[in-house]
Amino acid sequence: MSYQPLVSLGMPVYNGQNFMAATLDSLLAQTCGDFELIICDNASTDDTEAIGRAYAARDPRVRYHRNESNIGASANYNLTFEMGRGRYFKWAAHDDLCAPTFLERCVAALETDPDVVLAYTQAEAIDGDGHTVKVYPGKHHFGDPQARVRFYEFVLDPHPVVAVFGVMRRDALARTRLIGAYTGSDRPLLSELSLLGKFYEVPEQLFFYRFHEAQSWGGNKSQQAQQAWYDPRRAGKLTFPQWRLLREHLRSIARSPVGLRDRAACYLYMGYWMRSGIDPGAAVGTIGQRLFVVQMHDLHELSGDGHDVPWGTGAGRIREFLEEVHRQGVKPIKFGLEYSYDWEDSMPEVEQSARFFDQVTLDLAK
Repeated sequence: MSYQPLVSLGMPVYNGQNFMAATLDSLLAQTCGDFELIICDNASTDDTEAIGRAYAARDPRVRYHRNESNIGASANYNLTFEMGRGRYFKWAAHDDLCAPTFLERCVAALETDPDVVLAYTQAEAIDGDGHTVKVYPGKHHFGDPQARVRFYEFVLDPHPVVAVFGVMRRDALARTRLIGAYTGSDRPLLSELSLLGKFYEVPEQLFFYRFHEAQSWGGNKSQQAQQAWYDPRRAGKLTFPQWRLLREHLRSIARSPVGLRDRAACYLYMGYWMRSGIDPGAAVGTIGQRLFVVQMHDLHELSGDGHDVPWGTGAGRIREFLEEVHRQGVKPIKFGLEYSYDWEDSMPEVEQSARFFDQVTLDLAK
């Protein structure tokens, strides 16, 4: 029987000669040494291959694999997972750093609580020279026992960026769709994972997320370039990243093993997420018959800064939304009328919203 390491570390890399050696050194210096390190070189054209082969020759825990051609970042990320054999798995970008106790602390959290599917640490952002440029806020556990609460907290959290580089249970990660071939695909992956178990954040800054001009988000400025980084076959094609993220979050909910009540709540929470700029009326066409609960607000602007206004007077296109719901024959089990601005004296606005709703429904019934 072949040896099964405790942790598999997957390093997908393309032209990573600038920071790769420093990252490998930080991983090989972990106090938890029971791991394998899989380097998947995506047909690099610089010295990445030489670096990878040198480390593989030096340390038996390191395995080097080179793709014959560039298969795209998402496929390469997923290949590192498929090649892994460990009970736990961690993606390791070629340019980030981990403190020596990173794996030890994350593995301890997973071993202590079997309901935890992902453990990660607090983090700092560093520049190309290793200087701290930002300290990320902590307290992002997403550890509520209720799946719908974890999903809500994760989807609306302003900063879970480092969670995807934490340590995950391999069997839980295998139940997801892994990294998709589209911009921002780590977020639907993590939202799906949040429905499978708890996240735990180690209260120590042990992860160092590097920002530099050559990285995927530094060098690939346009949406089209970012899309080509994920999947070269889609180079030059139009992208609609916000709509794609909505669709994939909904697919995460639909695939999850949670009950009807939790699933309905998660669909509702996506309505709050849509405050980021998605038109609710057009979104009905995407959600369709999966629209179980409606609890809408009309906003003075469709953005994260939008505040409530009486229904029918804002930018939410409430009438168009109700007309689309009626046209598609969607019958939500709950329709909530909500106004949450100037709440100490809001009855006139609530009454105005109710009159608007009554008038629209009467018009649609004709």
